[in-house]
Amino acid sequence: MKKHILLLGLCLSLSLSAKSVSDYKVGEELSDKEGVEYFKELSKRPVQEWPNKNLSINDVPKGKQGDLIRYGIELLSKTESTLGPYSKLKKTSNEVNCISCHMDNDGNGLPGTKKYVIPFLNVLNNYPRLDIETMKIISVEDRIRGMGGTDSHRFPNDSKEMKAILAYF
Repeated sequence: MKKHILLLGLCLSLSLSAKSVSDYKVGEELSDKEGVEYFKELSKRPVQEWPNKNLSINDVPKGKQGDLIRYGIELLSKTESTLGPYSKLKKTSNEVNCISCHMDNDGNGLPGTKKYVIPFLNVLNNYPRLDIETMKIISVEDRIRGMGGTDSHRFPNDSKEMKAILAYF
């Protein structure tokens, strides 16, 4: 009986010491063991269901928020000419449009909405996230900058462009 109580106490203390994904902070570096635990917890995050209707750019609301979302769509669709190294803003180093990989669905004008082709669905639930190359926790803004081959000085979190991309997500 004592063994069972001791074992129960040990199991309870181990479960209480596990970190949830939200306990990890951006910039925190994890060991391999902590990385394995992180991904176990990540699998418990909510997953956004795929919409049961065809999405359209006409679904974007009117007003200021809608304008910001449409600007985000433009940036993701025409990244090279709006944010790229030869654009007026020069926020990124890459000469590629995000929509080249994160495709729209049959010309609906919404990047990252083609099923099974690197969609943007659920992206906000997936960050902060462990970057397995650096074993550091990164934010969605870090990931956006990483895809653009840039840094936080050229493409800060509080820039209109970053806010527009996040509004679209």
